[in-house]
Amino acid sequence: DLFSMSIIEQYSSSLYHSTLMLGGNDIGPRGWFQLIFVSIMLFVGAIINANIFGNIAVVLQSINRKASNFQEKIEYANETMKNLRVPEKLQDDVKSYLNYTRSTSDH
Repeated sequence: DLFSMSIIEQYSSSLYHSTLMLGGNDIGPRGWFQLIFVSIMLFVGAIINANIFGNIAVVLQSINRKASNFQEKIEYANETMKNLRVPEKLQDDVKSYLNYTRSTSDH
């Protein structure tokens, strides 16, 4: 029973169950030391997990930013070529060149 435990054991049990919710694992510690150890390891695992997902978000944002910047360049080039009344064939050549430079700069 939780209420018959000492304050330290109650807090340890609460810490264990709260970090267990973060990890989603079903680890059943049998003693007080195991409870503390598992709680700490679950907490460290949650931090590592958050770090991994944060890095993935940064990489995806960087990819999205590159695509956005390229799209802005294409739109600017299209608008400029239309304002200057550049022939369609030359516009297509410029667009092809911009796509080519993008594909070679990604590697």
